[in-house]
Amino acid sequence: MKFHVARQPIFNRKLQVYGYELLYRRTQTENFYNPLPHIDGDEASSNVIVNSFYNIGIDEMTAGRKAFVNFTGNFLAQEVATLFPSDIMVVEVLETVEQTA
Repeated sequence: MKFHVARQPIFNRKLQVYGYELLYRRTQTENFYNPLPHIDGDEASSNVIVNSFYNIGIDEMTAGRKAFVNFTGNFLAQEVATLFPSDIMVVEVLETVEQTA
């Protein structure tokens, strides 16, 4: 299956790019106004991580800035983020994730 990784800039208070939120897209035309049909969050996050870090290259994706990646509750529980450098990746907890002990 072919898909694309989108990036959305995140700015600091001085309007300088601080990092990029990396987003899963199946096609080039999927965006805020044309949302994805339901897709498994683990699959989307996996594809973003694998392609951004390994296939494309995280430096290419972020120009050396922080990479903000959405994490599901399952990814948090499995501690997937510990596999990546904390100075590069910022974990974004999806709003659908329920609190657990």
